[in-house]
Amino acid sequence: MLRKLATIGVVGIVLTLSVVFAAIAPSYAEKGGNGNNNNNNNKGQKVEICHRDSDVKQPYGSKRIEVDTSAVGGRGNGNSDHSSHEGPVPSSESEAQAIKNQHGQTGKWGDIIPPVDGVTNGMNWDTVGKAIWHNNCQYPKVATADVEVLPATCSTAEQLKYKGVKNATETQSSTKDGVFGPRSYSVSFVANEDSLFSGEKSSLTFSGQLKGVSDGRECIPQAPLVASASIKTIAATCESAEQLKYDGIDNASWSGTPDGTFGGAYHVVATAANGAFFIAGDGVNGDRTAKSFDGTLNPILTEGCVLGDTDEEPTTPPAEETPVETPAETPTQQKAPAVLPDTSSATPLAFTAIIAATTGVILSAGYALRRTLAPKF
Repeated sequence: MLRKLATIGVVGIVLTLSVVFAAIAPSYAEKGGNGNNNNNNNKGQKVEICHRDSDVKQPYGSKRIEVDTSAVGGRGNGNSDHSSHEGPVPSSESEAQAIKNQHGQTGKWGDIIPPVDGVTNGMNWDTVGKAIWHNNCQYPKVATADVEVLPATCSTAEQLKYKGVKNATETQSSTKDGVFGPRSYSVSFVANEDSLFSGEKSSLTFSGQLKGVSDGRECIPQAPLVASASIKTIAATCESAEQLKYDGIDNASWSGTPDGTFGGAYHVVATAANGAFFIAGDGVNGDRTAKSFDGTLNPILTEGCVLGDTDEEPTTPPAEETPVETPAETPTQQKAPAVLPDTSSATPLAFTAIIAATTGVILSAGYALRRTLAPKF
């Protein structure tokens, strides 16, 4: 009985050890007996890489290619997979051409391989390599970013403004676009995964100090300028209508009815220069920046005027004597008696008096002659 129990115990121990060995044997075999992974650990896994080409315009072809992880691990003979395609990574066509000129037509830039856990730490997985890989194996896109500081004024402080941000993102939330001083600022921009800034940079940082409101001399309040303007009119005469004349103006400018206008309605506006104001009064608007003049100019005078009259006392030149030409006698004309004067220019009354006087003389002479001769008869 004891022998049978002993036999059963030995068999049980053997079976137990067989089960344990069967459970751990595969794991031991995969680790090659030393606990390190081998190629079989990633059998069937895939990875996308940028495989080099000889075209400087597309140094990695037209897109990423997918390969087994066993083709990037550097195992086997060490020269049969993509890890043997070593060389620099060109970030532009000019760089690729320079590499090609140095190493011949086949080109000597390297493959770009991302890291694979347990297989490889990657190859050419730097700033440029990452950007090319993320841009589907094409040259990186160009990222741009800048900031500018808008100057302070008499009412606003300096202001920060983002400028020309493209293929990049602002990453510092403490200093936002449009913030005003006074304060310091620090802004960082990070290029997108498929892009790079100039100089193959993946990020840019700008920092500085924003000033407060300007306190320059131009911001000191100045006393306002006084604007002034006036007009006058020249009275109408018998020869001209009333005339408008701009009289005086200071810190202002004229508009409206032209200076020197004769007769009719007029509307003139004087506008104050920038920073100048009229004194409140007739014709001045509410904000004292303009002054208006309105009225009507009288027409030419028609009453109390003598033709040729002027505002000055008329001066009449002495009349010139015009000689009277005596016409020559003709044979048929008889000369008037010497006792009768020329009455061509006398009045009718004077002519009658002369005739009466002459008649009286003749009658008196006839009467005296009759008395002298009467006794004889």
